[in-house]
Amino acid sequence: MNTLIHPGQTLWWACAIPLAVSVVLAVTYAPWKALWRVGERFRLWCAWIGFCGVFWLLNVNIVDVIAFHPLVVMAAVILFGWELGVLSGLLALALNFWIRQQGWETFVIDGWLSVVVPSLASIGVLRLIANIPKKNIFVFILGGGFFGAMVSVLAMLGASFTWFSLTGATSLTVMLSDYAWMLALMLFPEGFINGAIVTMVTVLWPSLVRTYDDAVYLSERPE
Repeated sequence: MNTLIHPGQTLWWACAIPLAVSVVLAVTYAPWKALWRVGERFRLWCAWIGFCGVFWLLNVNIVDVIAFHPLVVMAAVILFGWELGVLSGLLALALNFWIRQQGWETFVIDGWLSVVVPSLASIGVLRLIANIPKKNIFVFILGGGFFGAMVSVLAMLGASFTWFSLTGATSLTVMLSDYAWMLALMLFPEGFINGAIVTMVTVLWPSLVRTYDDAVYLSERPE
């Protein structure tokens, strides 16, 4: 989701502060050595940034106030972990802004609501999957890639309503409430896209998926 109008100062700061904290945490705890050490993983991360930056150009503008687009944040967190997933999303968002030549005043709102919030929801889904007693690759792909992506969209929607309402962004709140059904229509496509990406990379290059472990999801345990 992109906001296309100039935000108020209250909304800007309400998003800028948690976004800044998230960036500091992501940069501090990101597994940089593991990323540089494996060339394929680094190239995949860079390719992901370029892919998302261009892919997010496929959006639907609502009266030049809000634009909806697929998130694919769940797939990023599954592939790279939370830290690199968030950083790749923010870099892709910056690339998207540069391509569209959009004013940078809305970057912090979109970065917080469309990248960081869905990524936090994604971490919650992955932890829930990790606590399921019976683990298999089907649970990982379907639960994480498909249903987890739907949860990330719902998290973004809920956070957007909350932030817009509490900060007095009336025009954004009204527009989002009137067209929230469009985000509901995005749930299945979001799940399908993320599920397809996670399935492809996990099956073909499982070593590049940071949150996946053959020993956990493919090991045979006696009943």
